[in-house]
Amino acid sequence: ILRDEEFDIHIKISGHEDCRCIRGQLLPRDGKEFPPPARCHLLRNGVRIQSTGTDETGEFQFDEVPEGGLYLQVDLTGLTIVGSLNTQD
Repeated sequence: ILRDEEFDIHIKISGHEDCRCIRGQLLPRDGKEFPPPARCHLLRNGVRIQSTGTDETGEFQFDEVPEGGLYLQVDLTGLTIVGSLNTQD
């Protein structure tokens, strides 16, 4: 779980070295409405390698995720959340 003052981001990394995926969900910490759609980006060495959006329940997914240290960036209106991820076994 990645945490911000307003949101929790639940992350699950699954698969194996040739075929990893990341599934996540952006949830408001106050337990009220789901947030408006957000853009999610995977970054390696400061460069975006994949982007996707959240659905109506805050869920998102990245397929074919490379091994190693990455950052997840979530862009909401007026707020950007960045957290580190490690996809090594």
